[in-house]
Amino acid sequence: MKRREKWRQGLTLTRGQIARLRARRLRAKRDGDHEYSRRLRAILLVGRDRLTQESVGMIVERSANCITRWVMSFEAGGVEALRPGKAPGAVPKLDDSEMKELRTVIIHGPEQAGLDTGVWTGPVVKALIQERFGVKLSVSQVRRILHKAGQSVKYPRRLSAAANPDEQAEWLFRTYPDIKKKLSKKAA
Repeated sequence: MKRREKWRQGLTLTRGQIARLRARRLRAKRDGDHEYSRRLRAILLVGRDRLTQESVGMIVERSANCITRWVMSFEAGGVEALRPGKAPGAVPKLDDSEMKELRTVIIHGPEQAGLDTGVWTGPVVKALIQERFGVKLSVSQVRRILHKAGQSVKYPRRLSAAANPDEQAEWLFRTYPDIKKKLSKKAA
């Protein structure tokens, strides 16, 4: 009999295992770890309630193969083996020392980096990274890297050159609230 088919036959749990699974599930629900709670529930349904893995899959909204993998993981590694892992993701394009150097350059400002601008922008940092480290990145990747380096991305406020502050205040505090009142009266 194939190993996977053996697991499809079911799971036998002791009273102690059931109690530990229930306690872990309650803690996971309380902590908001829904996927872990779902996995624990599936093991309880298979082992305590003796349901087939196909029917448990329908209850917890996962495939029977997924339930089988969870049962196999539980048997091999216990309750901790059911804890969902974090996907590893892509390898970072800048290593820790390069990130540290980039953060230092950004903190000291663009003038000390030899640039004639007084503000760091995404395209400027992108060019700096490409020049210093030889890594090509998009502007959105640069923003993520800046966030990871503990720097916030600021965007300049765009103001019209012809904007009149008095007229803007009039619109914001009188005209706009009047429009909202009229709309709410029509909706009622």
